[in-house]
Amino acid sequence: MKLAYIILNYNDYPSTENLLENIKDYSVIDLIVVVDNQSSDNSYQLLKKYKTKCKNKKLAVIQTEENKGFASGLNVGCRYAIKKLGKCNLILSNADIVIGSEDNLKELNSFLGKRKVDVVAPIITQKDGIIRGWRLPDIKTEILGNLPIIGKKLYKKRITYPDVYYKGELSMVGAVPGCFFMITSTLLEQLHFLDENTFLYYEEYILGKRLEKTKSQIAVANNITVFHNHSVSIDRSLNRVKKFKALKESQAYFCEQYLMASKKDMFLLKLTRNLTLGLLYIRSFLHFK
Repeated sequence: MKLAYIILNYNDYPSTENLLENIKDYSVIDLIVVVDNQSSDNSYQLLKKYKTKCKNKKLAVIQTEENKGFASGLNVGCRYAIKKLGKCNLILSNADIVIGSEDNLKELNSFLGKRKVDVVAPIITQKDGIIRGWRLPDIKTEILGNLPIIGKKLYKKRITYPDVYYKGELSMVGAVPGCFFMITSTLLEQLHFLDENTFLYYEEYILGKRLEKTKSQIAVANNITVFHNHSVSIDRSLNRVKKFKALKESQAYFCEQYLMASKKDMFLLKLTRNLTLGLLYIRSFLHFK
């Protein structure tokens, strides 16, 4: 099956260039699509210069008409790739990813379509540890996760599979990290592409819930890893408070539209969110005082 690699860039040309240098000569990739999501710096101009310089026929550099968020930008790249290649497999990737070997992509590509798997991701290694697939949360978990101080620990405990779960080549999970995963074009078109109603965060949760209504499964490839230089792209553009607000806006949409949260649930979600937001404002004030 033909393979397209979609990279979303926003104000992060250095990371995108590094990734392109990493993968541009991989024979397993038939098309590389770099989508500049209306960067406010000169990323798009630098990307076009890079394309001219490297003279790689399978590299396409395009730009969105408007920055409507992470999922929307990826959809632009996926539609472009499907128009060029037809039926294919698609890698959806952050710019701050490092691939250790072309064989990793070949193996991931071979998994799609087997055992009804239409979404697959490797184990993601980061500076602060590893990320594998997780269970989809319920509304109680989302509310508990918003609690100040203890929320993150409670949340992680409720959605994490035990280590022994990750045996064999593939483990079926509820969701995989959105920074790097592979999906079939057939499934993506069946879903009418990614839900574009969040600007940033929760895309993987939403995809997981949407797949519950299909016969497709999401899997983690237990013997494959890629490195994610976590938050490099985001940190170039958003401070801590802005990131938190973007995260919680997406959380509210996910809970209301996909977890069918009640008015009481949404009230508790907002209350716990505001408690943590208040602490963030206090920390920010003390930091700049």
